[in-house]
Amino acid sequence: MTNLLIHLLNLPPKTQRRSAVVILCIIVTMGVSGTWLLSDVLVTKLDMIQDMRRQLFRLHQLVESRPAPAFPIDAYPSDLFLAGSSEATVQAKLQEKISELATASNVTIASLTGVPAREIEVVRYVGLRADAQGNYAAVLEFIRQIESAMPPLVITTVSLRGNLRSATEDVLAEPPISVDITILAPVDPTVAAMQEASS
Repeated sequence: MTNLLIHLLNLPPKTQRRSAVVILCIIVTMGVSGTWLLSDVLVTKLDMIQDMRRQLFRLHQLVESRPAPAFPIDAYPSDLFLAGSSEATVQAKLQEKISELATASNVTIASLTGVPAREIEVVRYVGLRADAQGNYAAVLEFIRQIESAMPPLVITTVSLRGNLRSATEDVLAEPPISVDITILAPVDPTVAAMQEASS
């Protein structure tokens, strides 16, 4: 490259001007060609992106228009659900179950209130919010009994709080605590389907 430059500098001025014009033309041609190639690549990329967007849009429409998956009702064992012919009766059975577990755990139920039914992964659930009281060991046992119950129950929220000891209570006795716990029970799909059809 250095030898070429030295050779060009040693040429007559007229030849140098011609060489400069030729080199400039070559540079301009290369620049135009490079710009055209880059533009062509960008246009191709844009076309690919637009095509991908159209495919994604069609796929989105296909997913949106697809019917919900139908799960065979007999695929669920009946022992996974509390007995009941409606959500209300299943919730009543849940109330009985919670009271039984509380008694077995030496926990006192202060109140039981219903919570809205919900659907989790195509399974319908009814629920109750329990406010209970007992000593620390009894409350832990109550929670353990719920978690290991059959048919299975689901705990969604748990809140523990300490209670003040009354003046007449033994200061050496373990202080009581209260638990606010929300418990869900799955509804048999046959029951859920019948209730939905009748509503």
